[in-house]
Amino acid sequence: MLLGFQALLAPLVFFSIADFSGAEIESAPSGVSPAETQARVKMVKLREGTLPIALHALGQVSASRQSPATIMALAPGLVTQIPVHDGEEVSSGTTLVRLDERAARSELRKARSSLALAGQELQYGEKNGLSQQQTELELAAHQARVRAMQARQEHERLARLLAKSLISEKAATEARQAAETSGREADAAERKAADYGQSGKALDRARLRDKEEEARAALRLAELQVEALTVRAPLAGRVSRVHVAVGQSIDKGALLVELQAHAGAGALFALAPAQASRIQPGMAFRLVDAPGSRTFQGTILAVGGGVDAETGLVRVEGALDAGDGPAPYLGEILPGEIITGASPPGLLAPLGSLSLSDERAFVHQVDDKNQARLTAVEVLARGAESAVIRGPGLKSGARVIVEGNYNLPDGATVVAQGEP
Repeated sequence: MLLGFQALLAPLVFFSIADFSGAEIESAPSGVSPAETQARVKMVKLREGTLPIALHALGQVSASRQSPATIMALAPGLVTQIPVHDGEEVSSGTTLVRLDERAARSELRKARSSLALAGQELQYGEKNGLSQQQTELELAAHQARVRAMQARQEHERLARLLAKSLISEKAATEARQAAETSGREADAAERKAADYGQSGKALDRARLRDKEEEARAALRLAELQVEALTVRAPLAGRVSRVHVAVGQSIDKGALLVELQAHAGAGALFALAPAQASRIQPGMAFRLVDAPGSRTFQGTILAVGGGVDAETGLVRVEGALDAGDGPAPYLGEILPGEIITGASPPGLLAPLGSLSLSDERAFVHQVDDKNQARLTAVEVLARGAESAVIRGPGLKSGARVIVEGNYNLPDGATVVAQGEP
């Protein structure tokens, strides 16, 4: 039988990009230039980072289970080192098994090179390449139009000669066909240049950005592959049994080590099968009481292998970290979240710095002259208090307005609160 609080379980909410609601961006009053508009604002500096992706569910505080926590291989490989032995006491994060990293590190170097190359291509395209492509297409269109004009003039000349019976009908016909073909080629070249200017350039820019994002994702995957080859203890306990030996080749999912968890408080979750499939032993979680005055950190120990016939839910067990404060009460049901991953990397910005205009997100970036410049941004992820963003000209250390940006005109001169 699963937990008695399944009926109270809140629906799982995955961390996702959400629409922002905020002030509409308005222009400065008529007769007053934006540069003359001044406002006292609060600013913060952007910094690089990510936000956790969390799965939300209720957790019931329980006594920590004493059956062994099984540690599985997350990647195949050759066992090169086993720093622990049966019966040894280990702390959370202790290295249990190392696998051969040579092939994975080679792939990691390739992924880093691919990301650097994609970044260079995007940088070149933004600065020169896309404009150069536009110029080349316009030049090709001009050359095609010149050729068409020359072919038309030749056709007209031969037509006059044909009228005087000085050339054959065949020569005049060939000249007419050549003029028509050249005209069609010139029209096509001009349409191609115009289309590229209207939409093709944007598509090429998007293609280069997508290529960089794919390379960044491939790099992260390569980093995870390397990390998976060092198997660490997800919690403090005693090694009850090591199941592998140095030199042994293992598959993904192979049983490596069994840990006996120390006695203490634990947490039980009951999740839908689709939700439970995203959970793995070793993931961090936390429980928070309703007023928010207490937070209890923990680590997932095990995910049930089957679905309860009555509830259709899967049992997920975790161990709470021992803290200095008061422990939660056994049986207490608290809102919780299990950290399943991280958002794409970007710049961390407080939610108060974001504004909405025409269904797009913006920030007010403050330049070296203390003028607020409205900058369109892409929101990669959103948390309770901040978001991960990226945008043209934005970098770590850039100043953005977090208070006082409501209806602030683009180009307005601002002064930080507290400055004279």
